[in-house]
Amino acid sequence: SSHQKRDGLRMIEFFSGIGGMRYGVERALEIIQQQRQQQQSPSAQFFLSSCIAYEISLQANATYAHNFSHDTEKGKNKAFYVKTKLVEQLKPKDLDNQADLWTMSPPCQPFTTTRNAKQNGSQDKRTNGFKALMNLLRSIQHKPMWILLENVKGFVGSSSLQEWYECLHECGYTWREYLLNPI
Repeated sequence: SSHQKRDGLRMIEFFSGIGGMRYGVERALEIIQQQRQQQQSPSAQFFLSSCIAYEISLQANATYAHNFSHDTEKGKNKAFYVKTKLVEQLKPKDLDNQADLWTMSPPCQPFTTTRNAKQNGSQDKRTNGFKALMNLLRSIQHKPMWILLENVKGFVGSSSLQEWYECLHECGYTWREYLLNPI
């Protein structure tokens, strides 16, 4: 198997913003670890061993680095960093066998249902990174074990979501979909 036993979870966060997905994953791993300790379960360790974040916004990256300054300070820990790079610029070698988990929050503007939204869906150039990521997923040999994607309600039923389903199916994934209310 390409997913050999190792300590910790390796994560790549695409369209990372200020790190909300990473925070959620770290918190979930802490809760799992606490529950296992309370149950006195065998000692599998649940922690994030690496996280590479990709985001094009300099402001978001500065905030991300601040939010995770304990391990993203320049040169402090090479397993954790945020990189200002378009997803479209990534190559298969950047991703192949690099993570157990991919998380992503692709740009939501093409799918938002707010007033005056253009709702151009997959025709919007802001979906190019998501399309590139699907092509990268198809092209790499050692794929992540899990993928977590988050977007707005308007993404449901979009042609981009249909393309995502096709990509997941071609790559051998099964999936669950949830529509959550933040309130």
